[in-house]
Amino acid sequence: MQTIAEGGRTVLFVSHNIDSVRRLCQRAILLNNGSIQYVGSTDNAINFYLKSNTMFVTKRRWNDISKAPCDDIVRLTQVRVHTEDDKTVDNFDITKPIGITMDYEVLQDGYVFTHECNLFNEQEINILNSHDVASEFRKVPHSKGYYSSTVWIPSNFLSEGIVIVGVAIFNPDLFRIHIHELNVIAFNVVDNITGESARGNYVGEFPGIVRPILKWNTIKK
Repeated sequence: MQTIAEGGRTVLFVSHNIDSVRRLCQRAILLNNGSIQYVGSTDNAINFYLKSNTMFVTKRRWNDISKAPCDDIVRLTQVRVHTEDDKTVDNFDITKPIGITMDYEVLQDGYVFTHECNLFNEQEINILNSHDVASEFRKVPHSKGYYSSTVWIPSNFLSEGIVIVGVAIFNPDLFRIHIHELNVIAFNVVDNITGESARGNYVGEFPGIVRPILKWNTIKK
């Protein structure tokens, strides 16, 4: 289709696949129940679509503590996704690290717990679950106060597309779950095809839940 368009023809491409629309189209029309919601650049149309979906928020804060996820030990106050320079954006470059931060308040002294992050794609397939099993902080009893915990997703790891985030705070030894919130925030991973990702210069369909750059070794025999 890209070759046909470059030949001077107009191609009307209808799809729910955001990444294909982004790669193939310079302009887009967003429809809702047969009515035009937006006409303009592809990036703006995609952002309009994502923000019109109430599930798609990259930052969720509970200003009303009575509605915040909590038990008698921990209260979740905010979850957000951000870049290395701490910017909360809708679309994340596939070649850059992605940070997911949860802010919470410890309500009682002396409890030990750790953190968890769940990632799902648009098809509700569990991409990964990450527990904090490496930091020394997970072994230390918490005192009352406010805390912030960030997990970093490496560059060139996730595939392009929408990623839905869940978070948890729990004690793995006692298997006590203080907080477990699914579908808290979501973000979009994009591959701008600069040649720096696992895609290289290939513009066709590239399936897979994750997309790391792996080491290859070729020899002549």
